[in-house]
Amino acid sequence: MNQSDDKLLAAYLAGELPDARRAEFEAWLQEDPQRVRDLAELMLLDDQLAKSPLTDDVQPAQPVAGKVDRNNWRLPAAAWALAASVLVAAGVMWYDRDALPESAPSQAVAEQAPANRSATPAAGRVAAYLGRTTDCVWNGPPWDEGSPLTVGSQVSLAAGVAEVIFDNGARVKALGPCELFMDDAQACSLRVGNASVYVPESAFGFKVVTPSGIVVDLGTEFGVAVDQAGSSEVHVFQGEVAFQPLTARGDHFQKSIRLLADRACEYSIGGTTLREFEANEAKFHWRNRAPLADDQAPPLPVRDDLALWLAADHAVDADEANRVSRWSDLQVGGNASAEDALQLNPAHRPTLVDDAINGKPAVRFRDGAFLLTPPLATTNEQTAFVVLALGETQPQFQALLNYNGPPQRVVGPLGGSVSPSVFEICLRDRDHDGQFAVCGELFTGWRGAGRRVDDVIKNVVEELQTLKSGEPRAVAFRYSLADEQMALFLDGQQRQVARADTRIAITSRKIIGRHPILEGEAGMFGGDVAEVIIYNRALGDDDVLLVLQYLADRYELPP
Repeated sequence: MNQSDDKLLAAYLAGELPDARRAEFEAWLQEDPQRVRDLAELMLLDDQLAKSPLTDDVQPAQPVAGKVDRNNWRLPAAAWALAASVLVAAGVMWYDRDALPESAPSQAVAEQAPANRSATPAAGRVAAYLGRTTDCVWNGPPWDEGSPLTVGSQVSLAAGVAEVIFDNGARVKALGPCELFMDDAQACSLRVGNASVYVPESAFGFKVVTPSGIVVDLGTEFGVAVDQAGSSEVHVFQGEVAFQPLTARGDHFQKSIRLLADRACEYSIGGTTLREFEANEAKFHWRNRAPLADDQAPPLPVRDDLALWLAADHAVDADEANRVSRWSDLQVGGNASAEDALQLNPAHRPTLVDDAINGKPAVRFRDGAFLLTPPLATTNEQTAFVVLALGETQPQFQALLNYNGPPQRVVGPLGGSVSPSVFEICLRDRDHDGQFAVCGELFTGWRGAGRRVDDVIKNVVEELQTLKSGEPRAVAFRYSLADEQMALFLDGQQRQVARADTRIAITSRKIIGRHPILEGEAGMFGGDVAEVIIYNRALGDDDVLLVLQYLADRYELPP
């Protein structure tokens, strides 16, 4: 194994591997369950090596902006080679490592911080975000929903339920009393309490560390309980996990065990035997939030593969100035997890207007206001709908919905491509006449070393000179890599189609109301948004038109 292979392995284990290579690597792993198990063993060995005498010669590593620095340590090459040999022996193939992306958030987006947090963790890399909370009693200063949680942050509850959403899409719900620590973007430590863990494909290999063992996800949903003495229980609800017990000295035993669905195990600190038994979902009954009943949500006709649904006449939280702090995701049908669109900073909050679009409520964006979801997994098959009314005719480029919220992915100073490409719905006044084109587009990178508008590489499907200020419209942008086609729908009709040939699947924060990277006014939306709907599916023509008709009827839009 050469130095490049060592770096690739380090990048994968540290979460730095570029998205395209990571997806390719993980798809190959999933072809054979044994490969997945072998990698789990490697991850546990990696953790053991980090604590072994091999790391006595660890050299301090300077953190690189926008990159995972593995808590500022690096194993010597000999240690990586030893760890890599586990998979090499199993026949794992390696790929050349791409240049890693950098991060360059706009100042406004980067400034997102808790507005009323009396104590925050030391500045550092963001590992996760606080999701929804229920009846929380905090040990110490409370966290605001949507707060970024840096490496080393602690979520400490005396009571209640708090959800933590990691950058890779892993979700950990903690039940108080508990103490949960953010180890990095791929792992957390549960010192005491109960936690349920949901791990999507994008977070494969997520780890939960307890005082008596380490749980490595193999694509699953599971629960972990740690008592005051540090003893651990692991209950698998779906999929499979690897559990590595620890000795009394904190060392690893020679072999981990694998738990399949509906199985559980118990182990004490420094114990000598593992007790296996049937998983008890009732012990974690609090982990699932009941979806809305049909009569509690608008009558959206298509709900399969629904990923995000924001409707301005339902579940919008506003402050005393009627500025929106949270626009709640409506959990119905296949939309089982909440990705509420949030704004912690009052200076960047949009306004809730009760009669904005034909007498219906909408969220009004102006003066740099925008909203951000927590990390949300989206696929290569997408259909997104937006009901909007343009208000401001400046700037000439305005972003409605962008899938590249922080941490943003941008290419290096010499230009290049971005993979996956960035999915976006936006408006452009190309003729400087106050009439805007409605665009569905993909940003795929820069040509050469340039950073001018003319150097941008994009795939665009658009309807020119079609939107004037004050005219409410319903827009749909459908993308299908499988069918190699993207299409733009407007006013209940398919208007334009173009070829689709690039990956867009990613777990990222979605930003509503502005471009995530452009500075100044460029990319800021000025107008009203009444509804945003995202499906993790390329809806068929009939379903797209059915949803557009529902939106037209609901907002009294022109045919």
